[in-house]
Amino acid sequence: MSREQERYKKKLEKNPVVECNKIQNKYYSELFKKFIEVKDPRNQSYIGYSVKTMLGTLYYKCIGGNFKHAGNDAAV
Repeated sequence: MSREQERYKKKLEKNPVVECNKIQNKYYSELFKKFIEVKDPRNQSYIGYSVKTMLGTLYYKCIGGNFKHAGNDAAV
């Protein structure tokens, strides 16, 4: 592997979320706009996060998978 390829690989490893967003925007740029349109069945007085935030968090969680984080001793 050439130096240029190694640098590119390290760059991707540093911020995979940015690369994921680029791919998502290329193929389905309307995704987060669609998240806003989802009807929220929860009682409005109990809502701390918007539907967009909740669905976006779930979206990234599913893409990222379940990984054990440093300091987290719970089984995956």
